[in-house]
Amino acid sequence: MHQTLNEKIPYFSDDGLSCAESSLRYLIEHGYADLPLETVRVMTGLHGNMGRCANCGAVNGCVVAIGANFGREAIGQDCTLLYESVERFMQEFEQKFGTVKCDELMEGKDPALMEQQYKCADIVSAAVDMAARIIEEGRAKQAAR
Repeated sequence: MHQTLNEKIPYFSDDGLSCAESSLRYLIEHGYADLPLETVRVMTGLHGNMGRCANCGAVNGCVVAIGANFGREAIGQDCTLLYESVERFMQEFEQKFGTVKCDELMEGKDPALMEQQYKCADIVSAAVDMAARIIEEGRAKQAAR
């Protein structure tokens, strides 16, 4: 039975959606990424973050949402806003949590431990807040152009 670990991200848990899936789903559902909900499926391969050897799944999900807003569709399109937004997100995340790497965030603990599940749920929640704010600010910059 699915246990809610964080009311803001109710679908995240060991038996629910992963951090990558949950981050992208939240940002889609709340209007920060104009993508069909089925897009969440592309994040499923990042469950357990590929052996936890790479970036936190919440980071990956948020960067995908940022890219959905400011990424390019053709050769030669300007990516300045995308690069600025992603860099800002990465810096803020690292400043808050000390790293963007999954294994370092896990501190060598088993991800199935409930304390880790709660910690990850809180990280997902904070990450989507950062991404949402950065996306809103980027959209405002685009509109001002």
